[in-house]
Order: sequence, then structure tokens, then C-alpha cells
Amino acid sequence: DDPAAPSTVRWAGLWGGQLQAERQAKTSRAQLDSVIDEFAGVVEGGAKWQEKQLRSAGRVAYDETKRLAELSELSIVADALRVAARGSLNDPTGVRDLNLDGQVDYDLAKLQPLIEQQLGSGVKLTGRESRKFSIRGPLSVAAASLAPTAAPNQPTEQGNAWARRLTGQAAGGWRSANLYGLALGPIELQARLGGGLLRIDPLDLPVSGGQLKLAVDVRLDPGPAELVVAKGSAARQIRITPEMCSLWLKFVAPLLAEATRAFGEWMTGGGLDPALHRTERA
Repeated sequence: DDPAAPSTVRWAGLWGGQLQAERQAKTSRAQLDSVIDEFAGVVEGGAKWQEKQLRSAGRVAYDETKRLAELSELSIVADALRVAARGSLNDPTGVRDLNLDGQVDYDLAKLQPLIEQQLGSGVKLTGRESRKFSIRGPLSVAAASLAPTAAPNQPTEQGNAWARRLTGQAAGGWRSANLYGLALGPIELQARLGGGLLRIDPLDLPVSGGQLKLAVDVRLDPGPAELVVAKGSAARQIRITPEMCSLWLKFVAPLLAEATRAFGEWMTGGGLDPALHRTERA
């Protein structure tokens, strides 16, 4: 089986909730509270993310005069995952100018079935972390900015143009990770979105007995999306295991597909080009 191949997930649980809505003058309010008992996300093979109870809530008010929707609460509460956010949406039927701040708390070991579903069984992550996020900007293009020569029924934007309109930042991390045989130590990821570019703060972390220095940006717009590895990124004295060779390194250096032990050093001037030393074969 391909460890990178995603599997399907089946959701189950007993849902109950209450919705309240009211309107006063030019302001409408809505409040939703829901509970899912015996919640489970079951992945093919039997692995599951299971919660005794998963709660969610949302509170929103819309002022017709200001054309402003204010989200005072958006929350998801479970043992493995907690999300809390608040913000506003200006002109929700037009440019939909979003202003959102929040925090997510997660336990990666308990979310492992979902990680495998998205990334394959070759990815193992652990750590209980808490991180903040924010995103701002128009979700749609203002009518006045649309190209006047655009043909009817033709899109006025292409690819990832949304990434040029939005700004934001988010953080993430783990205590330990194994990515298809590559053992990684603790990591703190900081990412910022702006001007069509997703900038990730430089990383310096222990990897399989060695050290990895990596600085990357993701250019989203103009598309297609492109991963840019900064000059000076390097990997030193990383132990190459048989698992790494069989899972992914054979695509980088095919001669190592059957290697049982190896030490490698990767130096880069803008791309991680392998310069591997002292490879041993069975």
C-alpha cells in the first residue's frame, strides 16, 4: 500500500441543537448552540478520532444600516480540538471584507487518524499545542474593480488572486514528527500571508540525528503556486534510514533505494540538492 495515499473518513454521532433568532429595527441576531454525542471520525482500517461530546456555538448580529455582520462567538469544543474565533464581515453581499481573529488548541496524537486521512499513514505527529491566527481582507472583488472588458459569464479573476487581497498570520507546531521515515524534533511554525506570498519564518530544527536549516516561501499569486527555497537552506549529517530510502529518498537519489544505512549532508544555494556520503548497502 502507498503510505502517502489518503483514505476516506466516515463521520458519526448524535446531533442536537438550538437556534434562536430575532429582529429589532434594522438589526438581526442569531444564536446557535449544538452538541454531538458519541462523535467519531472513522478512517478506513478502523482508526478513529473519537469524542464523548463535541460542542459548537455561534453568535452573529447583522446591522442593515451599516451593512456589517459581527461575529461575537464561533467555537468548537472537544478534548482533542478547541477553536475560538470572533470578528466581522463588512458588506456581506458585496466585497465581504473579513476581519477575523482566533485561537486553536489541538492534540495531534488524538487527531492522528485525520492526519493520516489527509497526508497518508507515513506521517506521524505528536504534541498538544495552542496557537493564534488572524485573517483580514475582502473575500470578493469590488464591482468597481472588475475589468470593464471582461466577457459576459467569464471569470474576472484567475488562479489564486484571493491571496493578493488577503493578509493574515497563523502559527503551528508539534512535539515530534515522523514524515515517511524522517524523524523531526520540536518545531514552531510561523506563517504570514500578504501580497500573494505566504512567508514562513526560517526553521532550525533537529532531524534524524542531524540539523535542518530551512527558509521557504510559497508564492500563491501569480499562479501556479510555487515553493521557493531560500539561499542558505541546508541539511547536515542527517541519518538516512532504510525506511526513508524505500518511501521517498529513492525518488531523489535512486541508487539509495536499497540502502540500509547512510549519512547524508545536503547543502543548497536555493534548492536542496543531495550530496550524500558513505552509503552502505545490504
